[in-house]
Amino acid sequence: MEDYSVLEAADAAQCRYMLSNNDVDLVILDIMLPDGDGISLCRE
Repeated sequence: MEDYSVLEAADAAQCRYMLSNNDVDLVILDIMLPDGDGISLCRE
């Protein structure tokens, strides 16, 4: 089995930054973020 790394973001802005600067295979996203919603973030 492979080892996995976990990235955590506290808000939508931090999540956008992490997604633009890292190669990710899976995102588990909350729909109620402090500075936006996960549905809009997912559409981006």
